[in-house]
Amino acid sequence: MHITEHIHDGVWILKVSGRLNFYSRKTFQAVMRNAERGSTDHVIIDLSQVDFVDSVGIGLLALSQARLALQGMVMSLVGPRPAVKKILDVANIPKLIPVYKTEAEAIGLPVSA
Repeated sequence: MHITEHIHDGVWILKVSGRLNFYSRKTFQAVMRNAERGSTDHVIIDLSQVDFVDSVGIGLLALSQARLALQGMVMSLVGPRPAVKKILDVANIPKLIPVYKTEAEAIGLPVSA
């Protein structure tokens, strides 16, 4: 797994690529700890380059959302591929964490047609 991070309009955006699973958990947890200490109130996790999520990955997303919520922060997911979206749906993640098609939607920017 590889994660790049940047801030756009006060939103911390994490672009994840590869697999979000047991083997990548430490990398993901370290990045999320940084996000928790950040000076933003919204963290977007871009999943458009993630090709697999296992049960540990689902747990990491849910735990991260809960930890951010305790600090008054919001977490959103963006652009999961169809196979990943299906896994998220089966795990009911969209009921816990909003899932958007694009970063612009997640940030609340006007989306051109």
